Amino acid sequence: MLAIGIPASLGSLLMSISQIIVNAQMANYDDMALAGIGVAMKVTMMTGMICIGFGQGVQPLLGYCVGAGLWERFQKIMRFSLGVALGLSVVMTGLCYLFHEQIVGVFLTEAAAFDYAVQFKNILLSTSFLFGVFLCCAMRFKRWAPRFRLLLPISAGRGLSIFRLCLYCRRLMA
Repeated sequence: MLAIGIPASLGSLLMSISQIIVNAQMANYDDMALAGIGVAMKVTMMTGMICIGFGQGVQPLLGYCVGAGLWERFQKIMRFSLGVALGLSVVMTGLCYLFHEQIVGVFLTEAAAFDYAVQFKNILLSTSFLFGVFLCCAMRFKRWAPRFRLLLPISAGRGLSIFRLCLYCRRLMA
């Protein structure tokens, strides 16, 4: 149990820590930058939360197949899930790009903060089309990884991706 729980907990912890660091870095600039990054993260969550729901929903199906040793069925479900997850992620990311003015406008009215939010949203959404695929693949990695050794670096990498955004934003705003 610890082999599954520790990487998942570490991924969540690193996501929280990276968000704290991003907020601290944005606070060094001004309130508009801080508001912009907050809204950009909310826009990205629109894509992410739907994909997380799909990924969480498919994992028990895959787990049952692994437990029963039904590898052919596992492969069929995995292929179907990856296709649906990629399609869902692409559609949600596209909708967030297309309707960014309306979505950001719900949260912000200040022009400077709006501009920051749009810039940061573009950075964050550049990889959001992979959310669904990543979450579906988590179960596949569990099958491949003896004693779940591969989950730790995968979870850590997911958590550190927002930290990379922070460094990029720092260069952008300098």
